[in-house]
Amino acid sequence: MGEVFGAAPLLVPVPRSSRTVDGGIWPAYNIASALVANAIGAAVLPCLQRVNALPKSAFATLGSRPKPLDHYESITAVKMLADRQEFCLVDDVITKGATLLAAASRLREMYPNANIVAFTCPHNGFRG
Repeated sequence: MGEVFGAAPLLVPVPRSSRTVDGGIWPAYNIASALVANAIGAAVLPCLQRVNALPKSAFATLGSRPKPLDHYESITAVKMLADRQEFCLVDDVITKGATLLAAASRLREMYPNANIVAFTCPHNGFRG
C-alpha cells in the first residue's frame, strides 16, 4: 500500500460505465472519499467523466466487452487545479483493465508529467 499511497496522491475516481447523474451512485468516488477521510490520499479529484454510456464489462458476453478504445472515446478529462503530480486512479473492480487503461490515458493527456498508479478494492472473487 505504501507504493500506491506513500506520496499522498490525488485520488481520481474512475467513471462508471454509465454517465454520472446528480445524486447517483458512483462507487469509485465513494471509495476515494472514504480513503481520504481516513488520511489515505491527499484529496479526491473527480476530473474524469463518462460522456457516452457503454455496456457494463462485467456482464458483457464473450466478445462483446467494450475495448480500451471504446472506453477512451467515451471518457473526457477536465484539467483541475492540482498541487502535486502524483495521481491514483480508484475503481471498485477491474474486469480486464480496459476502463483503467482509458482513464489513465485521458489523465496523462491532462497531466503529462504525472506519476499515475491505480487502486481497486480487494474482493473474494466473482460470485455470479
